Amino acid sequence: MDRWLEKDITIRVISVVLALALWFQVTAEQNPLTTRTLKSVTVKAENLDQGLVLIDMAPRTIAVTVQSQRRIVNSLKDEDIQAFVDLKTMESGKASLTIDVTLPWGVQLVEVLPNQVTVTADTMARKKVRIEVRVMGNPAEDFMALPGQPRIVETTVEGPRSRVGLVSRAVADVDVAGASQDAVKNVPLRALDIDGREVKDVSFQPKSVEVRVPMRKLPPAKVVNIKAEIQGPPKEGFKVSAVQADPTTVRIRGPAEVLAKIESVVTNPLDVRGVATDFDRQVEVVLPAGVSLVEPRTVLVRASIVEDRTEKTIAKVPIIVKNVSQAYKWTLIPADIALTVEGRRIAIDKLNPKTVEVWVDALGLFEGEHTLSAQVSLPAGVVLTAISSDTVTLTLKKR
Repeated sequence: MDRWLEKDITIRVISVVLALALWFQVTAEQNPLTTRTLKSVTVKAENLDQGLVLIDMAPRTIAVTVQSQRRIVNSLKDEDIQAFVDLKTMESGKASLTIDVTLPWGVQLVEVLPNQVTVTADTMARKKVRIEVRVMGNPAEDFMALPGQPRIVETTVEGPRSRVGLVSRAVADVDVAGASQDAVKNVPLRALDIDGREVKDVSFQPKSVEVRVPMRKLPPAKVVNIKAEIQGPPKEGFKVSAVQADPTTVRIRGPAEVLAKIESVVTNPLDVRGVATDFDRQVEVVLPAGVSLVEPRTVLVRASIVEDRTEKTIAKVPIIVKNVSQAYKWTLIPADIALTVEGRRIAIDKLNPKTVEVWVDALGLFEGEHTLSAQVSLPAGVVLTAISSDTVTLTLKKR
């Protein structure tokens, strides 16, 4: 009887084992092992010494490949995987450290890419810097913002020693757009280096400052035209054809009795000496007597430079007869003509009846009357625009 009972227990154990094996086989078939890569697992830094500050860690995220049953793998999220680097041995400087990964129960690690991060740490430092107020925006019309006044003139900047060393000042930007009375605001501080670039990874104590920006009421205003002035002649043979200011008007401020007498303002002269092409420069508006403010103070003055051309009529230019035979005497009707020419003034001004040649060609002509075309020779750059008679009558008679 005892043996029978022992056999019964053995059979029961074997049955349970077979049932479990069958269950695992069915489960594996229905929910097989699957591999998956989670590509944005965040790496955390732990155990950094309190005397150090973390400046950089790259990369911040890694790809982790895991294996488990399909149902488990498909339900995994990036945040279910813990990736960290232990910084307890970290010193000031840069180091490459291995990433440790902790996975949920039932999940196996296949691969970590990359498996190291580069960590940069620095010692903490602090120093005092001055506070600079920068006024931003335009106040209400007829008001002007005066320099801002911080409640305290210095603040303490702290952070990594390499970053703190770059900070030259703390800047408080105060927006006074539309303000018509003194602006009092509590504004955050920003760290700037000597070149005006913002320095990151530092903080201030205190982090913000109260700033007062006084507003001053401006005197009355008036909009007047601008008369652009020029200086010196352009290159020889050229002239200024037009001068224009941009903008064409400015707003001036001053006592009402002074403004009533001013209709326009002038600019400092634009120097065009020796210039042969269009020319422009920013020049200042001349402040009229009694005027306290001009807006804007500078304007763009453009000078259009063109060739200095002119037209001229030359009267009584004698007509020359060329290539006439010595066997004939001759007469011309008309004996002289008038020419109208156009060109650069420098060339036109030199022309007169003696410097212009008008002629007809008698080559091969015999006794009698001949109607000939008058030929005109002009200097380079000068063109004929009109002639009093383009033909003449040449009469030849034997001597």
